[in-house]
Amino acid sequence: MVFTSREYLVFFVACAVLYFALPYRFRWILLLAASYAFYAVGDAQYLPLLIFVSLTAYAAGRLLEAVRNDRHRAILLSVTLVALLAPLFVYKYLSFFLESASGALMLSEGHRASLGFDILLPLGISFFTFQAVGYVIDVHKGGVPAERHVGLLSLYISFFPQLIAGPIERARRLLPQLRRTARLDPEAVTSGGLLILWGTFKKVVIADNLAPYVDTAYAGHTAYAGLPLLIATVFFAFQVYCDFSAYVDIARGSARILGIELMRNFDRPYGARSIGEFWHRWHISLSTWFRDYVYIPLGGNRRGMTIRSRNLAIVFLLSGLWHGANWTFVVWGGLHGLALILSQLTAGMRRRLTGAIGLGRLPMTRDVLSLVATFTFVCFAWIFFRASSLDDAFYISTHLFTGIAGQLETGEAIARVVADSDGSMAEFLALSAAVSALFVWHTLPEGLAEKWRTTRPRWQRWSAYYVMAFGVLFWTSADTDAFIYFRF
Repeated sequence: MVFTSREYLVFFVACAVLYFALPYRFRWILLLAASYAFYAVGDAQYLPLLIFVSLTAYAAGRLLEAVRNDRHRAILLSVTLVALLAPLFVYKYLSFFLESASGALMLSEGHRASLGFDILLPLGISFFTFQAVGYVIDVHKGGVPAERHVGLLSLYISFFPQLIAGPIERARRLLPQLRRTARLDPEAVTSGGLLILWGTFKKVVIADNLAPYVDTAYAGHTAYAGLPLLIATVFFAFQVYCDFSAYVDIARGSARILGIELMRNFDRPYGARSIGEFWHRWHISLSTWFRDYVYIPLGGNRRGMTIRSRNLAIVFLLSGLWHGANWTFVVWGGLHGLALILSQLTAGMRRRLTGAIGLGRLPMTRDVLSLVATFTFVCFAWIFFRASSLDDAFYISTHLFTGIAGQLETGEAIARVVADSDGSMAEFLALSAAVSALFVWHTLPEGLAEKWRTTRPRWQRWSAYYVMAFGVLFWTSADTDAFIYFRF
C-alpha cells in the first residue's frame, strides 16, 4: 500500500477515526492489527518474518534483563544478533556474495559457474531488522528497560507509518509514545496533514516527474554524453531526496495525527558545506544508528587517526552495502567514507591554506565554495548509487562533460533527451525551476524557511497549500510509483 495511493488515504482515515474512538487500553491492538494489515497488503508472504523478528527481540530483551552473568549475557546477545540478522543476510546478501564468489572463481580458474539466485526481498526488512537490533543492544547496555508488553514491543517494530522505509526509531523515543494516552489535537491534525501534503507533493509532482528523464539517460547512457548525463545526475540527486524525504514526511505526518512524533530524518542536506555535515543532514536515523551501534563500539574517535579512519571506512562500506547488494552501493559508500577520512586528514592544511589566500576574511565566499564542492561530490557519488553496474557508472562519470560546449550552443542534446523521455520542453523547464528552487531552499540560513512559514500573511501560506493540493490531485494516478527506498 503506497502512501500516495487513494487506498492509503482511506486506510489511514479509517484507522485514525477508530483510534480516537476506542478506549486507551485497546488502541495498541488497533495499531498493531493495522500495521500487520498494512504490511500484508504489500508483502503478505513475509508477514511471519516480521512477527518472528518482533518475538525474537521481545524474548531476547526479557532474557537479557533477567540474566546477570556478563559472559552469559554476551553469548545471548551474540545469538540474538545472529538470529535477527540471518534473514536479512539470506534474503538480501547471500545471492550477492555467492555471485561475487563465482566471479572470483572465474578470474582464478578461467571458468564461471554462477552460484547466485533470485529471491524476492521482503519489504522494509533492512529497516525493521535494524530497529529490532537497536532495541536489543540498548537493553543489553542498560539504555532502556526490556519491554514487558509483547504487543507494544511488536507495535514498536512494526508501526505502519515508518515500517517500510523508516525513520529507524529508537525504543527510548517511540515506546513511551506508544504507551501514552494521546488525545485528539486539532493543531497536530493540521500540522500533520500539511506535512502529508508536502510529502505527497514532493513525491508525485517532483520525484515522479524527474524519474523519466533520469531513467532515460541512465538506461541508454551509451547513447548520450555531456549535458543529458550531467542533467540526469543532478535530477537524480533531487529525485532521490524528494522521494525518500517524501516518505518520511508522510510517515511523520500520519504519526503526528495519532499523537506520535517520529524523528526528523532530513535537514536540507544539499545545503551542507562538508561531507561530515551532509551525513548529519541526510538519512539521520541511519547515520546515527551506525554511529551508536558500529562506529563507537569499534572505538570511534578515541584511538588516534589511524583507528578512526579504519572505523569510518568500515561504517561507510557497511552503509553502502545496507542500501543494496551490489558493488555500486559499496563504491558509493566507500567514496563517502574516503571523502570524510580525507577531509579529517587535511583539516589543518585546509585551514592554513584558507588563511594564506585570505578566504578566512571572506566567510560568505568560503561557505559558497564549500557548499558547491560538497554538492558536486555528492552528485558524483550518486552516479554509482543510481547506475545499474560499475561499468555503467564508470561510463557515465567519464562522459559527463564530453562535448558540453557544443551542446550548450545548439541545445539539441537536451531536446533529444526530453523527446526520448516522452516529455515536453515546458515540463522540463518547470522541473528545472523546481530543482533550482529546492537547492536555494536548502542553502538558506537555519530557521529562515520556518520564519517565512510563520510570519507570512495567512492568505499567502494557504495559497501555497492550495497550489500543492492542486498539483497532487492533477498528477496523482492509480498507478503511482513505489518509493525508491522500498527496495532497501
